[in-house]
Formats: sequence, structure tokens, C-alpha cells
Amino acid sequence: MGFIKVLLLIAAASAHYIGFRPPCPPASKDDQVYTGSLFEKVVIIFVNSVRVVITTLCLAHAAMVISLHYPSATVALTPHLCPHPSSQLNLLATTSPLFLFGVFIIGLAALLRVWCYTTLGTMFTYRVTIKPSHSLIISGPYAYMRHPSYTGVLFLLIGSALTFRSAGSYIDECGLMVTPVRWLIRTWYLFSIFSIFSLTQRAKVEDALMHETFGVQWIDYSRTVTKSFIPGLV
Repeated sequence: MGFIKVLLLIAAASAHYIGFRPPCPPASKDDQVYTGSLFEKVVIIFVNSVRVVITTLCLAHAAMVISLHYPSATVALTPHLCPHPSSQLNLLATTSPLFLFGVFIIGLAALLRVWCYTTLGTMFTYRVTIKPSHSLIISGPYAYMRHPSYTGVLFLLIGSALTFRSAGSYIDECGLMVTPVRWLIRTWYLFSIFSIFSLTQRAKVEDALMHETFGVQWIDYSRTVTKSFIPGLV
């Protein structure tokens, strides 16, 4: 069971990293970049920070699970990686249904993000950007929803919350919430909530820019693809 948990943690960390990896270089000086909100100024910082936090949590959890099979390693690692171990540290190696569902959601989200990367190509940017050679993409995931990459972000954040706060989580079993690390974790929660709100607002900005740039072509597209994030729902 512990081996499976380690593999799932590594898979979750890898999928999360890929899902948040900027696939293209930053916008060039010839590009039209929207900078009208606080989120646009901190989005790159948020993305890089989240990747570090999630990867660190996954690797630390995996290391503790492996150490459970080697008592001497447990003694050596626990003071550094598990400052306040619970009385049932073996729960770190268990895979609850919520944990499995969280990893599944992270995997789906990463696949959706990669689909968006490959569909948009060089037009995928972390800033709201209109390039001189911009075209309206209506294929791939964009044939079903107008902002699928934001759906991917939403699912990555939800999947992470489920994975890292499920029964037997590293945060709980190692007592991270009674250490200074709790402020980093709380900041992650706050940034996640802020990001979800900001992306819903950003989608409206993008729609307005697409309307302004492509006119009738965008109007026809918006009449065909009416939902922004989840086909048939939102």
C-alpha cells in the first residue's frame, strides 16, 4: 500500500507541475497585454509558488511513507520532515477514497491543460495577450467551452485541496498546522480562492478583447459555444 501511495504522490506532483508550467515564452513588446488587475501582476509569482509548495508537500510525504519501512530512516527524518507526528503515523501510507479522487482530478486537469497548450500553441500565455498574428481558435477543448484552461486551473486547485487534506494527509499527520509552515499553507488557500475569483473576472475581460478583435467571428463562436468553463453548465 505504501508503494502505491508513493507512486500516486509522485504522479500528482508531476501532473500538477505540468499543469501549471508556462508552455510558451512571455509576451513580446509587440504583443498587446492586459494589465488592468492585481491578478495580472502576481499571476507568475502565484504559479511558481504553487508549483514549489505542491511539489515539496508531495516529495516530503513520499519520503515519510518510504521511511516507515525503515525504522532508522524514520528516526532520522521525522524531526526534519514531520515535526509533530501523530500517534498513527502509519496513516501516511494509506490511500483514502478522497485522496484517490483528488489525484484523479489533478490528472484530468493536467491533461486538459496540456490539450489547451497544444491547441493554442504559441498563443497560450499566462497574461491576457493579443498577438499581431492572433487568430480565433475554435477547435480542441475550445469547441466545447470558451475558457478550458481556466477549468483546468480550477480542477488543479480543487484536486490539490482534496489530495492534501484527505485522511492520512502529510499536513495533518505531521502537524504542519501547528508550525510556522501553517502560514505558507494558509497563504496557498487564500491565493487559490483569489485565483478562482480572478479567473472568472479575467474570462470576461478575454471575451471583451476577443469581441473587439474578431467582431462577427467571435459573436458567431460565442453563440455556438455558450459556456465558459463547463460544457452545458457554466
